[in-house]
Amino acid sequence: TWSPAINNQATTTYTFTPNTVFCASTALTIIEISSPSTSTTQVSLCEDALPYSWNGQSINTTGVYESNLFSQNGCDSLALLEFTVLTIQTSSTQVVVCEYDLPYVWNNQNYNASGVYSITLTGSNGCDSIANLTLTVAPIPAPNFTALNTVGCSPLTVSFENNTLGASESCLWDFGNGQTASGCSGISNTFDTEGCYDLSLTVTNESGCSGSSTVNDLVCVIATPTASFIANPTSATTTNPFINFNNTSTNALSYSWNFGDESGNSNQESPSHWYPEEQGEYVVTLIAFNGTCTDTAFQLISIQSEPVFYVPNTFTPDGDLFNQTFLPIFTAGFDLYGYNLIIFNRWGEVLFESNNAAVGWDGTYGGNICQDGTYIWQITFKELGRDKRQIIRGHVNLLR
Repeated sequence: TWSPAINNQATTTYTFTPNTVFCASTALTIIEISSPSTSTTQVSLCEDALPYSWNGQSINTTGVYESNLFSQNGCDSLALLEFTVLTIQTSSTQVVVCEYDLPYVWNNQNYNASGVYSITLTGSNGCDSIANLTLTVAPIPAPNFTALNTVGCSPLTVSFENNTLGASESCLWDFGNGQTASGCSGISNTFDTEGCYDLSLTVTNESGCSGSSTVNDLVCVIATPTASFIANPTSATTTNPFINFNNTSTNALSYSWNFGDESGNSNQESPSHWYPEEQGEYVVTLIAFNGTCTDTAFQLISIQSEPVFYVPNTFTPDGDLFNQTFLPIFTAGFDLYGYNLIIFNRWGEVLFESNNAAVGWDGTYGGNICQDGTYIWQITFKELGRDKRQIIRGHVNLLR
């Protein structure tokens, strides 16, 4: 018999007792159990150093690997490998820069041309990392523009056309007179003040790059003359139809007068003119020049006849159908709507008044026949075409 029971997990001393029939004695023996050894190895390797060789194995991926080895005590031993593959980091950067921003500095290096550039760096895991740069160098726009009608009289409206090569994302115009405009087409500006102006155009392309161009004295505005004059007088009579013209124009170098009476033009600065000795109205035209620009002024001149009238000194309201009323006769030169006739007696009393040049005095007062005698008359009238009023007085004899 063996005692205790067999244990193959631990070293044990066993007692052997043979059967008595054999006359044997008890014996002791020690059975020594040796445990297999286990080892663990941790390895990290950058992927550009693969494959990794371990105990005859070629390893390319992250994982836990085993290998059974024969130990010194004659038992198998277990070797474990905890293997980690470290990735190589890669970054990509895309950059657009304008030519005037060169050189472009990236990772302490200067770049001056478009292209794809790479640089190797040490990553946070200790492995090399690859940084890629795609660099685009955008051109600077070269603004070009034309203008129509760049010289003229004020106010001068000028149209501009953008002729810049390549796509224009935005355009800013500076007209040199304190005004600006945005837009790459359909641009115009009005210049009101005399002088020459520098024009600038700034163009920004799709890459955000800007370029400017300036043309000095592109637009020149000439002051427009102002034609004006004073006629003295503005109306005259047929007995003295003489008019003086005082030229009050500005910004003019030469003049042309037309007096409206088919007498021809005059180039004098401030002429005088005799009009025909007949009633009429004439439009005087003055054109003022400064070599490029003109302006025109007009004025109406009125030539009126002198008042022509006859006042009788006697009338006979005796019922015989002749010379029955006292009626002044006006034939020319008076305003029908500015007429007034008053008859007074010797004591200054008003016997008759009329505002109608066709109605005279019939020699009565209040429906009663006035006595023969001398009466005073007063006529007030406005001269035709003028503001002048005349008052004339006289005597008339009433006889029956």
